[in-house]
Amino acid sequence: MTSLPTLTSTKNPLVQRAIKLHHASGRKKEAAFLLEGHNAIEQALKHPTQWQLTHIFIPEHKTPPTTDAMIQPVNDSVLKAIGTTSSAPPIAAIAVRPSDFTPWHWTHLTTTTPRFFILDNLQDPGNVGTLIRSANAFGLDAILLTGNSADPFSPKTIRSSAGHSLSTPLYHTQNSLIDTLTELAKQLPHQPSLNLWGTCGERTPENEPARLLSPDLFPSHQGHAILLGNEGQGLPIKALSKSALPIQWLTIPTQNVESLNVAISGSIIGYVLASNPPS
Repeated sequence: MTSLPTLTSTKNPLVQRAIKLHHASGRKKEAAFLLEGHNAIEQALKHPTQWQLTHIFIPEHKTPPTTDAMIQPVNDSVLKAIGTTSSAPPIAAIAVRPSDFTPWHWTHLTTTTPRFFILDNLQDPGNVGTLIRSANAFGLDAILLTGNSADPFSPKTIRSSAGHSLSTPLYHTQNSLIDTLTELAKQLPHQPSLNLWGTCGERTPENEPARLLSPDLFPSHQGHAILLGNEGQGLPIKALSKSALPIQWLTIPTQNVESLNVAISGSIIGYVLASNPPS
C-alpha cells in the first residue's frame, strides 16, 4: 500500500481519468470502471484475483483500507467531482475492467441444476443493478446479458447492485435472445433438463392460461432460467415462437395494476425460486 500527497485540484490528470469513467466511452477507452462507496470497494477487495484496484481515493486524514492499491488522499471537492451523485462518496476507486464479459457457455456453471436470469436488452442500469443484487440475495448462479443490455459496470448499475456486480457471475453475448437460445440448445444435449420461463399476463402468447407463480413450478432436480425482457417492449414474443428451446410462461398474480417493473418481477421470481432450492 502506497499513500500519496493529498490532491486538491479537479484538473489533476488522475482525477480527470476517474471522471471519464462516468461515461461508457470513457470506461471503454480507459479499460477501467469507477467504484463508489464502501460496499462496492469491499466486494472488490474480497475478490482480489478477479478485480484489480489501481487507485483508491479517500478523504484526507481518513484511515485507508488494507490493500495493495495506490491510496490517493483527496479533499472534499475532488471527491465530490469523482463521484456521480449530488453528494461526495465516502470513498471511491478505479478498477481494471475486463477486456470483455466472459462469453457464455454452459460449462461455466458449476452445477448441473443452475438457476439464472437471462436479461434481454434491459436498458435501465437501475433495473440491471437491482436484478444483480436480487440474484445474489436469492442464491442464483449467474446472470446472462444479451443484446444491448445496460453496462453492469456503470456507476448507477454498481450502485443499484450494492456492489454485487463484483460478486455475481456475469456473462454477456451481443447476440439476440433467440440466437443465444439456439446456441444454448446446442450445448445442452448431454445435460439435465433446463426449464426456460418467460413472464406474461394472465394468458400466454398462445392465448392459453399462464401458470401462476409458485415454488411448485421449479423442481429442485432441474435447472431454471428466467427470461426478463426490455422495459418497454418486453420479451420478443414473435421471435421466441421459433425458439430452439421450449419456453414455459408464468404470471405473477397482482391486484389493481396490469404489470410490474421488470426488476420487481425478477426479484419476486428469484425469491420464490429460492424457496425450493436445488437438490
